[in-house]
Amino acid sequence: MSESTGSQMAASWLIRLRRGWYLLSRRPPLRGFIPRSRVSVTWPDGRRETLDTRDRVAVRGKAEYYAFVLPDELVLGRDVMLPWLGSKDLEQMLRLEVLLNSPFTEEETAWGWADLGEKDGLRHIRLAIASRTDVANYLVERLAAGNKESEAEVWASLGERFVPIFGYAERRRLASETRQWLWGMGQLGLFVILLLALITTPALLKRAEIRALEAETGQWRAQTAPLIENRSEIDLRLDQLDQVEALRRESVEIESVLEILTALIPDDGWLDRLEMRGRLVVISGAVANAAALQQTLQRRPEFTNVRAAAALSRDAALQRDRFSFEMEYRP
Repeated sequence: MSESTGSQMAASWLIRLRRGWYLLSRRPPLRGFIPRSRVSVTWPDGRRETLDTRDRVAVRGKAEYYAFVLPDELVLGRDVMLPWLGSKDLEQMLRLEVLLNSPFTEEETAWGWADLGEKDGLRHIRLAIASRTDVANYLVERLAAGNKESEAEVWASLGERFVPIFGYAERRRLASETRQWLWGMGQLGLFVILLLALITTPALLKRAEIRALEAETGQWRAQTAPLIENRSEIDLRLDQLDQVEALRRESVEIESVLEILTALIPDDGWLDRLEMRGRLVVISGAVANAAALQQTLQRRPEFTNVRAAAALSRDAALQRDRFSFEMEYRP
């Protein structure tokens, strides 16, 4: 993605963000955070009423600020549709629009604007343009008529909206409304923080509990590690002892079997092999009469299931029978 494409995407998202926030802030409950002031308005016919700047309705109570409404013949109104620009870009765009449409010189032009909301996805702005000379003459007339508000704003009445003309004491009210807005947003931010804290506190406490359990488990493992190692070593020693005991028993059994076989085999015979596989005894050798030896072994209570592992054969050179027997030993 090129740098220009990235910038266009960022600008597009920024416009959507501004529009979304604007629309959201004009709906309940955020609409309640829009600043409001009570302004005593003097109409061209001398009539007075106190208006609420947010709801644009007549209210009772002492006014905080004062404003003179210009006669319609002194004001040129114009509606413009603009994209959702930042405050500085919007101000420059509106100033350019005023200079292009004002019948007066730049120095002579007095102007202001009011936000009418959204229309067809764009920001609807109403401009009011007047001559500074005409405004000054009108203020002199109002003071001559008995109005004592020397520091009063100048408004234009265009349709159902009042448009403040900049440069006539409106800064004090706008500064106060800006402070109201910041205070309201601060309260809203604090509410959101407290709400998030209420939502996340149980999860954070549970996470802290899990961490404490993990730490305790780690300490327990560290403390029991030497015991586990000792247990492993003890098991190894016991296995070695079992092996030694098995070898000892096997050695004793071989000695017992060998003692019995020595007594049973005639003096003219001998063993070539003696092997024990658990309880299985395997022997081979040579005797004068292998069949008689097999019968003798079968009669012994220590041996069961005596059988020839291979066929008996006669060794002519030795004048002996070759034998190989298998049997089970019962001590």
